Amino acid sequence: MSSAAENLPASRLRGSLLGLAWGDALGCPVEFWDTAEVRQVYGHYADLPMAIPFARLPAREEIWAHLRPLGLHSDDTQQALALIQTCLAPAGWQMDAWADLLVRGDRQHAWRGTGRFFRQAVAALGAGASPLQSGSPSGGVGAAMRIAPLGALYHAQPDALARVVLESSLVTHADARAIASAYAIAVAVARLVAGESAAALRASLPGSVRDFEVHHLAPRFADPAEHLAFSTALSVALDPVHATLESSRAALCAHGQRAMQSDMQHSPLGPNHPFALVGCVHALSAALWSGGPWLNNSPAEILAGVIRQGGDTDTIGAITGALLGARFGAEWVPVARLRDHTALQRYAQALVDHHLPETAADFLAREAAYSREEQQFSRECLARFQAGQQQQ
Repeated sequence: MSSAAENLPASRLRGSLLGLAWGDALGCPVEFWDTAEVRQVYGHYADLPMAIPFARLPAREEIWAHLRPLGLHSDDTQQALALIQTCLAPAGWQMDAWADLLVRGDRQHAWRGTGRFFRQAVAALGAGASPLQSGSPSGGVGAAMRIAPLGALYHAQPDALARVVLESSLVTHADARAIASAYAIAVAVARLVAGESAAALRASLPGSVRDFEVHHLAPRFADPAEHLAFSTALSVALDPVHATLESSRAALCAHGQRAMQSDMQHSPLGPNHPFALVGCVHALSAALWSGGPWLNNSPAEILAGVIRQGGDTDTIGAITGALLGARFGAEWVPVARLRDHTALQRYAQALVDHHLPETAADFLAREAAYSREEQQFSRECLARFQAGQQQQ
């Protein structure tokens, strides 16, 4: 690792993780809600609620089944911490070690809230598949949601950053769009912590991502429509023609609808859709916005504005929060509201001093304990919902 981190604003390095964890936790209470449901229950959703308003929740089983203990991070932050564990291990980044940690966590029931494509990839690894062959064919945001710490750790090593993003993403995602989205987030974080302005990054990022697609993805993915898709979507959303974020969102959703795979078309298409060409681009567009009504907004309000769009709020919130933390530093993050704030602060400091705060075994044991707690909480919430339905 580069010692240059000592000369960079440590707050931005820490913010890339703490912002991720806060966006994750802030998005969890309204995950998979639509905008009308968020407004109906919470009004102007701007902060983590002190308690879940069960009496006002929509009578929709999907909502109740996804309720989590307030302030507890989900798989987005878990996998970010796992990446830090792997990169800062004595041997440094190793693809096999990353794969092994994912399998160990699965066997200890540490991971929670994971998607089916992640579970398929980890199952393949557990059955002996090579990390280069284990990835699932998913164009979702699962690789991008966890990637921000790599931008902090390898901010001064662009070649290493590209390699580790590619290798870590391939283990779970055999899709050029998912991998390009992860690279876009990682390189954006790297440049933000190094002090590049949001306006300059908006101008340069589509070209940087396209270079990555051409040199790293085109040799692996034969279809140009796939391996150039993310930079194309990014250019649509970041086009200077958009005077407002709302205009950027509308153009992005229209573009995403045309590009969306048939197996995802059953899902409503909003800006926080888990398709990488939509949700991840939305996070970048919002976090890097530098004009119009959003110009003077605080990072906390920018993040809340993204989450109020509904959809995959914890994951798009995590990506947006990571970018905002890298852009503005960590001071705006209400760290005390995070359930595991002590450990998260130690991991955030590890992005500055490159010293692991605990062993992988201790990390997995703690996450497994939180996962058991969440599982019990979810069972209780679902039972409460079912009892209410029976009384009607």
